Amino acid sequence: MDDRRYVNPFIRFFRKRFIRNQRGDILLEVLIALAILGLVGVAVLTGFSTSFRAIGVLDKKEIARNLAQNQIEYVDKLAYQYDANTYPANPEMYIPDGWSVLPVFVQPVHALDDGIQEVSVTVRWQEEDVYTLTVYKLDL
Repeated sequence: MDDRRYVNPFIRFFRKRFIRNQRGDILLEVLIALAILGLVGVAVLTGFSTSFRAIGVLDKKEIARNLAQNQIEYVDKLAYQYDANTYPANPEMYIPDGWSVLPVFVQPVHALDDGIQEVSVTVRWQEEDVYTLTVYKLDL
C-alpha cells in the first residue's frame, strides 16, 4: 500500500466534516473566545476590588484596635480610683487625623465599688464607632 494514497479514515472524516464547512465559523469562535475572556476578566477584576476593600476595612480595624489597646495599657498603669466615672487619656498617645479616642468609660461591676471596675474605650473614625475594647480593672 502506498503511503501517499492511504489516508486514515478518521482524518478523512475530519476533513470532510470540519474543514470544508468553515465559512463564518472562525468569526464565531473568536467571538465566543472573546466573550469567555471578558467574563474571566470581569471575575478577576471583581475579586481584586473586593480584596482592596477588605484590606481597607482591616487596616481601619487594626488602627482602631491599636489605639484602644494603647489607651487601655495606659489606664492599667494608673492607680485604681474608687467611684470613678472616667480615667484620663494618655497624653503621649499619637492619634492620626480623622481618628478620635472617646473618654474612658468606667463603671463598677457590682453596686458598690468593691475593687472591680469595667473599663471601656471606644475608638472612632470620622464620627463612626469602629472598635470598643472592654477590660476589667482590679484594685490589688
